[in-house]
Amino acid sequence: MKKSISIMLAMAVIVASFPFMVSASSLEVAGKDVGNYKMETGQIDLRDIQEDMYVENGEVKIQNIQTAEAYELQKELSNSDNLNDLIAHMMSEGMVPEGIGYTIVDLKEVIDENGNSHLEPMTIRDMQARGNGTTVSKGNLRLYIAASKISAGKYKTVTTAQWTTDFQFSAENRPADGYDYISVTAPKDFEYSRSYFTSTTSGLKNQITDYERVDMSYSSVVYKFKEFINGVYSTKECAAWMNCDEEVSSKNSLFIGKYLHTWASVTPAITIGPASVAFSPVSKSWQIVCDYKYPV
Repeated sequence: MKKSISIMLAMAVIVASFPFMVSASSLEVAGKDVGNYKMETGQIDLRDIQEDMYVENGEVKIQNIQTAEAYELQKELSNSDNLNDLIAHMMSEGMVPEGIGYTIVDLKEVIDENGNSHLEPMTIRDMQARGNGTTVSKGNLRLYIAASKISAGKYKTVTTAQWTTDFQFSAENRPADGYDYISVTAPKDFEYSRSYFTSTTSGLKNQITDYERVDMSYSSVVYKFKEFINGVYSTKECAAWMNCDEEVSSKNSLFIGKYLHTWASVTPAITIGPASVAFSPVSKSWQIVCDYKYPV
């Protein structure tokens, strides 16, 4: 099957004192039983439409939108400037990704005990309440991962996240100025060779400058970055890029992307192992994961 899309209920998560490992296509909210949270996950196989894809004035276009894969890609491109930018960037370097994986969560505004606002994923009940007007959606967070073969034994992979919300709370109700984290992981036995971070902000068309590569080993890299810039502008989209060396195989072809969102000055412990990244549970945070199984 060329494309798979599912509406999934996230697993229950209880805050503990030990780190938990990344599991593909999941949602975790610290300190809450989240059995009712809703998210959309999927993968789109692009191999049959690669020759129909081209870039014109920075916009990825498809010559023939007659297949399910072409339709799904066009839908995601129309919903995410960031996905368009990453595919255009790859194509400018002579690569077209063989496919993409994604996870999308709808967001709601939550007021904490101090009267400060932050965003959390919507539950199934929230989605039902939205239908009768009692809950208002604040957009969504879209997480994508893609991979492309550069040459024999060399790949480029990227995790990219986009907030489709203004995320502009009033100064007195804004959360603490903490860091968010984004990671990209290649299959087991791959070796990291190079990485970089790109981003844009709301209200300004410039790069985030307050970011840092906080860990890099095995086949993974993790970046952290400031959610708010100068106390005014917020991150609109960001991406962690990585070049890695090895060949995929039928048992070793899974690329994983992860995004950890915090709304306070909290710092997770990060553990990287072969083909895995783990964040120790932290309060005032939630995280989403997406994956892409590279075709062999």
